[in-house]
Amino acid sequence: MNGSKYHFIIHFIVAPPEHPQDFKVTFCTLSTIRFEWNPPLFDGGAEVQLYHITVDPQPGNDTSCPGGECYISSNFTTFNVTGLDFNQTYCFAIGAENVAGIGNITELCVPIMANVPPAISTSPSICVNYNGELILEVNWTTPAINDAKTPPILSYETCCDDMFSISVNNCCSTILKIDFDEEYNISVLSRNAVGYSQESPVASVDTALLTFVTERNITSDSVVISYTTINGCSDFSSDLQVQLSISECNETSTEITYEINRYVANGDEETFILTSLMSNCYYNYTLQVVDGNNTLEMSDSGFFKTTAEDTTIIPTTTTIPTSQSQRASATSDPVDADFPVAATIGIVIGIIIFIAVIIIILVVVMCVVYFSKVRSKSGPEHCSVTITYAGDPVKPWPTPLSNVYNVM
Repeated sequence: MNGSKYHFIIHFIVAPPEHPQDFKVTFCTLSTIRFEWNPPLFDGGAEVQLYHITVDPQPGNDTSCPGGECYISSNFTTFNVTGLDFNQTYCFAIGAENVAGIGNITELCVPIMANVPPAISTSPSICVNYNGELILEVNWTTPAINDAKTPPILSYETCCDDMFSISVNNCCSTILKIDFDEEYNISVLSRNAVGYSQESPVASVDTALLTFVTERNITSDSVVISYTTINGCSDFSSDLQVQLSISECNETSTEITYEINRYVANGDEETFILTSLMSNCYYNYTLQVVDGNNTLEMSDSGFFKTTAEDTTIIPTTTTIPTSQSQRASATSDPVDADFPVAATIGIVIGIIIFIAVIIIILVVVMCVVYFSKVRSKSGPEHCSVTITYAGDPVKPWPTPLSNVYNVM
């Protein structure tokens, strides 16, 4: 056996690599996912050449993995898969490949969930304007989107209670057509490809053109009437006028209309004075805002009563200078000077009383005689005296209003 030679043949068997380690997601948007991993612990006896990634379901056209498969050089251990759709769950599998083939794989399923836009944090800014019709100008601020999983805002929805909503493609204002003398509650929400945000806080507006219509400082012939206008975005058209319709004295069916002044939409109180009213009279009135021949709004009916005219006679006192008083006392007594007038008045009153007594006596005597005759024939009867005025009392005709003044 000495000198014998032995030959050993060693065969190296190469197997596919083990699965990559620590396969995980490090970044995710609505259309892109970034993966990282570490090389397999055992390469199968041959150097890893590629990493093979599959995506199920297959992404869209604009993707880094066409057909749902992609190969990455072994020099890299990170990769971005693009072209994904949000609100979709994708399953990703990765395996290392050497000359023997693709080894075991690691699988990871990831839901790509998108968010609706954030709510607008403040209530919209609103104001009323008039350009032949009443409109509401609405303005708001766009919400900030700092989340990669929130798609961009596509449009806004302006909501008015449960009555209507208007979609607006641009940011951040719109105009709504509204009615007079109504109350509106306005909110705004935003919309992206996922859905709608929560509503913004509500802003409210009352579109009554005439509010707080009151009367005050009522006298026997005048009254002060006031009203408050709406606070508009700017002053309304000069064609808008405030008119007053007021009844005649103690009448409800007959009204006279007066033009007061131009309507100014500044939110302030406006005041005017009516004069030449009749005393102790009831008046009904309304205010209205008109544009030409069109009545835009009418206030509720108001009423007031003028006071009775003061007929009290205020005595006046005449002061006689000292020198004149001395001269008068020296010539005559003041009581003696007034005596003829007083005596004459007393005589006239006495005559009137005497005549009245004679008439009453005659009437009594005539009744006694009449009753005596009647009683002797048919028994007792009653005697009545009726006093008739010559014609009905004259009803004063109310004087139409002649003056309407504005309070400056």
